[in-house]
Amino acid sequence: PLFFDAGTTGSQPWEPKNYDGRFEGPMLLKTALAKSKNMVSIRLLKAIGPSYAQQWVTKFGFEAEKHPPFLTIALGAGTVTPMQMARAYATLANGGVNPLTQQRALAADCVGPVLSVMTTCGMYDYSGTWVHSVGLPAKSGVGGGIIAVLPGQLGIGVYAPRLAPRGTSVRGVAGCRRLSAA
Repeated sequence: PLFFDAGTTGSQPWEPKNYDGRFEGPMLLKTALAKSKNMVSIRLLKAIGPSYAQQWVTKFGFEAEKHPPFLTIALGAGTVTPMQMARAYATLANGGVNPLTQQRALAADCVGPVLSVMTTCGMYDYSGTWVHSVGLPAKSGVGGGIIAVLPGQLGIGVYAPRLAPRGTSVRGVAGCRRLSAA
């Protein structure tokens, strides 16, 4: 188990756990990220340093000051707008280059694997249905956000907090379905 005092978190003491509360032993990083193993994300952020991560997200169009340099950003502790989400994922659609700044945010050879993981498990247990009905690489969050990518074309950022029992945004899924059917 990990434990961080208030000075490390910027707020209060924190003892993070995996989303499902289970420890499954050693696994590849890509497997752990695909399974939302929070402890792996936290350890990775600890290794690269929260300040580095805070600056790196600006390449995707996020504001550094809205992502304090603490380990909690590994689990999404930061503030973003749907427009910022769309811009960040438009960066993936654009081969890793931010379409507004023309700054490379992600190596071109990393974009395909990221989109592949988003396609196969970014919507968690709903991923198979999502791929069949929408067909876009996507990632959902438990707060009602969905981001999706139409490679070579655009990024989509949706925020609608009413959640379906499966944990995805009801309106976000409906909106993405309508876009993909157009």
